[in-house]
Amino acid sequence: MDLGVFGLFDFGSSNQGSFSFYFFLTVLLLVVEVILLIRGKNKLFLFYLMAFVSITVPIFDYYHVWLYFIAFFIVLLTMFDPFGKRFLLFQVFFFFFFIIFSFLQSDIQLSNYPNDISHFEYRYLSKKTIVNIQKYNKMIQENNNHFVVIGPEGYLHKISLDLDATYLEMLCSGNFGYHGYDKMMNLIFEREEDTLFFLRKQEIDHSNSQIDKRLISYIQKNGVLQGEDELYYFYLLNE
Repeated sequence: MDLGVFGLFDFGSSNQGSFSFYFFLTVLLLVVEVILLIRGKNKLFLFYLMAFVSITVPIFDYYHVWLYFIAFFIVLLTMFDPFGKRFLLFQVFFFFFFIIFSFLQSDIQLSNYPNDISHFEYRYLSKKTIVNIQKYNKMIQENNNHFVVIGPEGYLHKISLDLDATYLEMLCSGNFGYHGYDKMMNLIFEREEDTLFFLRKQEIDHSNSQIDKRLISYIQKNGVLQGEDELYYFYLLNE
């Protein structure tokens, strides 16, 4: 209950303010749904769509709202489809075209598949990601495997090094339940003294980062900078 429901309040704290453009767009689409639900005949898809709106709550960012908007657009066209099955086939074609286009726009290369990252051999990873995992894994092993990544890649390093992934590999707001910052900091305080913190630069600069800004501020204020590269600052924390 704490992680699945109450944690949403902490998760929503990473939102760009409670009343962003995406929030109002979601409300507008929801109002249109209600109107169509009252006046329309084919209501099954609308009920599905009203359930699907839950993916936008509570963060209301570009990615979640855009996915909901695509679903809304497809359902709307289906309701007013004058071409019947032909248009349904068009929607299927559009969906697969979108997936293929997104894949081609990424830096993932089939030549990297399967890769040589332990436990992730059959996951599509870009060449740059593979090189970074190998580079930082070597650094981690030189530091006795005591590390915390303030960013989304911590679990990749832990699992590929045959280490147990913990809650410290899930630092996004909401993953610790309600008032999750206090629980997260308790784990930080229980760390090994030589734990090296990888503070991803993008998490500092990205205004919509889902990492709790208070954690980033704590690391910067209480840590001793050991060095940096193009992706990370490296800190040891003072006691």
